[in-house]
Amino acid sequence: MELLSLQDRPLTADPRVVEMAGRPQLRIGTHGKIKRIYQGGGVWLAPCRYRDTDGVTRIIQKLGPADEYDKYGKLA
Repeated sequence: MELLSLQDRPLTADPRVVEMAGRPQLRIGTHGKIKRIYQGGGVWLAPCRYRDTDGVTRIIQKLGPADEYDKYGKLA
């Protein structure tokens, strides 16, 4: 099997198609990693990416209650 360099590879039919390495998209109806950001005063913010049923990935967030007991943002 012969390996082709980038210059020797055949071009795709659509010039707008760009082959990129990266992460695969989220599946529809799933969320990404939930981050926890301390806002001060016992309040935590928990944002994450969510791919909605229409296929659009949105950033959603939840603000946790002000509580000194919640030291790591688990209630957010």
